[in-house]
Formats: sequence, structure tokens, C-alpha cells
Amino acid sequence: MFESPSVIIPVVAIICWAVVSSVRAKNGIHPYGRNSKWGDEPTAVPPMFDKLVNRAMAERDARIAGLQARIEVLEKIVIDTHKSHSLSEEIDKLRNQ
Repeated sequence: MFESPSVIIPVVAIICWAVVSSVRAKNGIHPYGRNSKWGDEPTAVPPMFDKLVNRAMAERDARIAGLQARIEVLEKIVIDTHKSHSLSEEIDKLRNQ
């Protein structure tokens, strides 16, 4: 099977590539080198994508603010409508379940 050089050469090349890649990964060496186009330079974000991200973040912030307001209202309802003794009993019941 491995008698012809046309089979041995690609197999040896693949094994060498795997060994070199594993040594680079183990030592934290970037696979494309420091001066490569594929280096750590950030890529430019298109303006349309930037607008979409900003709009999504604004929607998320508005939703969080709304949820915080609802939680404050619910806290007031729970605290104002329950006596402190009955509230502590309910908490104990929930802990025991």
C-alpha cells in the first residue's frame, strides 16, 4: 500500500503539517504569523451593521428599564399588601417545598 512514492509523500506531508500545527497551538503562535493579513487587526464593521447593533442595544436597554420598573411595582405590591409576619411564613413555606 505504501510502496509508491506518490502515496508516501502526501502522507508524510500531512503528518508534518499536523505536528507543526500542534506545536504552534501549544506555544500560542498565530498560524498566519504576525505580519499577515489574517492577523489580529480588527475588521471594519459596515455602517449599516453598526446602526442595527446600536438600535438593538437601545431596544434592549429600554426593555430592561421597563422590566426594572415592573419589578419595583411588584415589590411594592408584595410588601404593602402582606403583613411582615405572613410574608415571612410564605417565604418559609417556599423554602420547605
